[in-house]
Amino acid sequence: MYNKSIQLKWYQKFEENKGIINILFYFIFAAVIIIPRWYYLQKFGLSFPFWDQWDAEGEDVVRPLVEGRFKLSNLWLPHNEHRVLPTRIVTLICFKLTGIWSNLNEARVNVFIAASTPVLIVWLMQVKKQLFGSRCIILLIISAQFVLPFGWENILVGFQSQFFFLMFFSIAGFALATFHSENFWAFAGVLSFSLLGILTMASGILLPLIACGIYIFHSIANRRNYLLTLVFVMLLLTITILGYQMVSHVDGHERLRAADFNEFFEGFTRVLSWPSRLNRWLGIPLWLPAVIGIPIILIRKNFTRFDLLMAACFAWTFAQVLAISYGRGHELDQVTSRYTDLLTPGLISVSWFSIRLLEEFERNVRVWVLIFVIGLSFYLTYYKAHKLRFVDDMTDMKNQSELMSLEVRNVAEYYKTHDKSALDKPQFEIPYPDKERLQQMLDLKTYQSVLPRIDDGNKTKE
Repeated sequence: MYNKSIQLKWYQKFEENKGIINILFYFIFAAVIIIPRWYYLQKFGLSFPFWDQWDAEGEDVVRPLVEGRFKLSNLWLPHNEHRVLPTRIVTLICFKLTGIWSNLNEARVNVFIAASTPVLIVWLMQVKKQLFGSRCIILLIISAQFVLPFGWENILVGFQSQFFFLMFFSIAGFALATFHSENFWAFAGVLSFSLLGILTMASGILLPLIACGIYIFHSIANRRNYLLTLVFVMLLLTITILGYQMVSHVDGHERLRAADFNEFFEGFTRVLSWPSRLNRWLGIPLWLPAVIGIPIILIRKNFTRFDLLMAACFAWTFAQVLAISYGRGHELDQVTSRYTDLLTPGLISVSWFSIRLLEEFERNVRVWVLIFVIGLSFYLTYYKAHKLRFVDDMTDMKNQSELMSLEVRNVAEYYKTHDKSALDKPQFEIPYPDKERLQQMLDLKTYQSVLPRIDDGNKTKE
């Protein structure tokens, strides 16, 4: 029998413990992200430094620290087209705390860095009262994008934290610009995140560009503060130009670029169709809800600030797709594992707009049915594509782990025999592409004192 007084008591208890319940919710949600990624790392990760780590971390941070010639400017020295400042800071902290230059230690830190972005998105949804009803479905997409092993390279290699940092900085900057568009201190935060993004990756220049769009939208929509918007936009554009000038030219990378428009377009459709590996045209159902949702909601004048944040995430990912399609578009048969995390904000925004469109047309049955079919097509395509690739992703991660183990065995053989032939192996069978330079680094007492130990089984130890 229904008892109103009992229901009221339960409601009062809920309100009294709301803070604890929220903390528990975030703890559980973070655990959902952290536990699988930790499992992947413990099962397939190795401690020995891998490829780019030797230059960007070893030569720029670890070795100078040990030899007493480290300078603060070492943290933002160029590495390929990037600066990787936050990644080097992680290296610095891990090395200072443990005394070991360990890929595994850095990758463990990355598990928590990666989890910070989904927690931030969910926190924003809850604080802005956007997490209710059918919108909770978006939690499935957010979780899947950070739990599934498609980005195995970024999971196993500590150096890849740059992708997680860039996502967090970008979404945090967009949120400040969206929800505090006229606040000077919030703008200072946007500037700070923009600078950090630029010092993280070359494509970090997209952060201040998208932020410009957010401020311009606010100014046009509200029809006020044009002067303030002009000042904000000019400062952000200045940072963007400076960031572009900081991008280093790398000899040999020109061959990776799309050779012509046809190659660019093929790469573009290939990236947009991810997570599918089979059909490039699956990009249509994967992105259609956002492509039609943003203009429709704008025209209907129901565009909320959270819609604007999700539109910024969509625009950011779309710009990343354009950059990948051009910069790495030559013979792009499939999306490289490390780039896949950059598609996450955009796919979350697609999920968001698929729900928002249903809300917009809930009183128009015929249109609602059409929108439902479009939204369902997104979810089915997304689910089917990930289901088909999951086994392959796990196999790729296992193969990468075995390859890294082989690299360690070859290094162990060199240390045991001091025979150069132990390093005279194909490129991916040693932990650095240049065997002569690798030998020089392995012979240095500096590295011998900080590298993880290799036991009799040729596996690295902490």
